[in-house]
Amino acid sequence: MPLTRLFPNLGVSDYQVTSPPSADYNCIAWAALEDDRWWWPDLNRIFYWPEDGPREETLDGFVKTFELYGYESCTSTEIEVGFEKVAI
Repeated sequence: MPLTRLFPNLGVSDYQVTSPPSADYNCIAWAALEDDRWWWPDLNRIFYWPEDGPREETLDGFVKTFELYGYESCTSTEIEVGFEKVAI
C-alpha cells in the first residue's frame, strides 16, 4: 500500500522513502536510533517500550518517551545545525 494512502498529506510534501519496510523495527524505533526491535507502547507489553516511558498511545506519551533520550520539544520545523529533529 502506498504511503500516500495511509498519510494523504505526504503527497503535498517533499518526502522520500529511505529504506524498505521491515518487520524488525518501526519508525518509532528508527527515530530512537534502534533497528533491532519494534517499539510500541502497547498495554500488553508485546513490543519493547522504555521502562520509564508512559505506555500510552498519545502524543504526550511519545513526547515524554523521546525526552528520555534527550529530545526536546521545539516550534521550528527548519533544519538546525547540531540538532536532530523527530516529527511526532
